[in-house]
Amino acid sequence: MKNIFKTLLIILVAFGITSCEDSDLQIDQLYDNVDTSGSVLRIIDYPADLVNLTGGEIVPNTIDFLFEVQQGDGSMTPDFKEVRIYLTPYDDQDLVFLTVDVDGNEIGESLYKTIPASEFAELSVINGLPQSNYNTETRFLLDDYWATAVFGKANPIVVNRFELEMNDGRVWTDSNAGATLSGPYFESPFLTRTIFKVNEGIQTKMKVDEDEPEVGEELKFTLEVKNVGDEELGFTVTNVSMNALLPSGVTFGYLDEDYEEEDYNPVTGVWTIGDIDPTVNKKLIFYATVDAADVGTNITYTVEEAIGDQRNPVVDHDKLTVTMIVQE
Repeated sequence: MKNIFKTLLIILVAFGITSCEDSDLQIDQLYDNVDTSGSVLRIIDYPADLVNLTGGEIVPNTIDFLFEVQQGDGSMTPDFKEVRIYLTPYDDQDLVFLTVDVDGNEIGESLYKTIPASEFAELSVINGLPQSNYNTETRFLLDDYWATAVFGKANPIVVNRFELEMNDGRVWTDSNAGATLSGPYFESPFLTRTIFKVNEGIQTKMKVDEDEPEVGEELKFTLEVKNVGDEELGFTVTNVSMNALLPSGVTFGYLDEDYEEEDYNPVTGVWTIGDIDPTVNKKLIFYATVDAADVGTNITYTVEEAIGDQRNPVVDHDKLTVTMIVQE
């Protein structure tokens, strides 16, 4: 089995021989300038780009990795202590907004798993190097590991960051390995991102048909609550209700004729919905009149997300608030 690091050096040396008469000097320069002090955690099998809770033929419900370890000096028996795996949930693909818990506290990075060198007993078929694997179920992440998480979007990002610690105490990760080892044979993405589609719970949306109304104008308000669970594997969310009390400056008028049977109390703002089966969408439409006296008045309408007896893991606050500016 070819030694990957030495193979790359041979290729570079061969190129030098064909392009420079003083081949000995070229070799000397090569060994002087190539830094082989680093180490590689090379991912052989990546997880799917998209995972969800229910799984299926196309979208799995597990995050799976297969990886091998090689030392920068070309050794086929790398002298390392362990590989550590850290997990972080984000609400955006740019990794700017950390997911928060039910109290609004950010859920930062945490150590998820440590794999000692002794568990790298098997040699990879590709390169004959020590390999190991790890996988985690999305259900475990949602129900146990991040049991208090409230994702701000339906498709948050799960970040896996790896650390490779050598027996001499050196640690390699995404922040330093790339500067030491580079090139196609040295690809070592110590940080990966996976889209996690949280296809469970209920989703609340609200919209108003006009955000620059005139005084006395009638506005149309639409509330929607949907069970986003899988039709076959999802569960019914029971005893669902939400608070949609109108703000000052707007006076309730009447329910749309198609929704007169809905249990909405304009005095308290509570819409009592009841049970919602998977994929079912509940809607409420009503009308109200703008009675703000001053032109330019801002009227902010914010509803609370619908809740039931079961946990609602995703709350998209962008769909719960609208600001109207009163015109002449």
